[in-house]
Amino acid sequence: MYAVKGVNVVTKVVDVIEHTLTFYSSLFNKHVDIVLEQIIEPAYWYITLLSREGDLVRLTTGDIIKFNTRFLGPKACLGEALISLTHNIEENTIYIHKTTYLCARSTSNSFCFLHRNSEYSRYLMFVYGLKEFASDVNLALIPHMIYLLYTGSSGIKIGIANAIKNVTRIYEQIFIFASIIDFVKDVYYARNIEKNLSKAGVKSRATVLERIQHIKKIESKTIEEHLKNFITLFARQVKPILASINMATNKKFFPVIRFSDDCLKKVKKSLIVYDVNMLNSLEGLAEVKGYYVGGLLLGIDNKDVYIPYQLIRDRFISIDFIK
Repeated sequence: MYAVKGVNVVTKVVDVIEHTLTFYSSLFNKHVDIVLEQIIEPAYWYITLLSREGDLVRLTTGDIIKFNTRFLGPKACLGEALISLTHNIEENTIYIHKTTYLCARSTSNSFCFLHRNSEYSRYLMFVYGLKEFASDVNLALIPHMIYLLYTGSSGIKIGIANAIKNVTRIYEQIFIFASIIDFVKDVYYARNIEKNLSKAGVKSRATVLERIQHIKKIESKTIEEHLKNFITLFARQVKPILASINMATNKKFFPVIRFSDDCLKKVKKSLIVYDVNMLNSLEGLAEVKGYYVGGLLLGIDNKDVYIPYQLIRDRFISIDFIK
């Protein structure tokens, strides 16, 4: 059994396209939006696994694994993440140092009994809206990224991530388009923006099933229409809120990220695992083929199988490494 402790994805930009989108509704004051679209593919990736014995293993392209009975196990404790801040007055720079303590204990929620009151748990409880702001937790006091994910149709999702995790948080998820809106000074400010946008109808949660259903419908010939839909939703739901709290909304370019058509095709043509029951029915040997659109692509019995990372994140998986 291995605890899934994180994913690291480094992407390469395969194309950059500039779109000029004109809106004629008075809502947009007849303005023209210039959208800079980066099309990406994974260049390097791995999933970090922690064994019961505390050994670190990396799962990546080319590995051969064997599924054991009941592949998905209980939740794994998130451990502890400590941040120390060093302010260099001469350079006017703050250096951020992160120390992570991984934990291989099972838990019924997110933390075991040893880490239940850790700094990391208090930070996450505030992010989830369950506790008050922890002003003594350094991880809460560093800059945070605010991002949007377009998941298809009328779906747009707001999210936040600390500046250390950064875009890795985006690549953990299934999306059609993503955009980094801004970096703000701390988690308190980021969480308030997320709450304001949620009140205006922007989702802060989206199920795996919802996202996959839209991914399966995406065609390369309609991708620009989806881009326009995303920008329209941004202008209607997000931009007015950002303007009301004095965040800059008049940038020359609106940056978006999406995976290449090839990445999307690989996922669409695969057998997609939707839920835990389907995941636990997998058996036999599997070749790890890659990491695309927020999920793991495996070759099993001459079939490609796609497992969303969200289904295995922070869980125990029962596999053997064959190669």
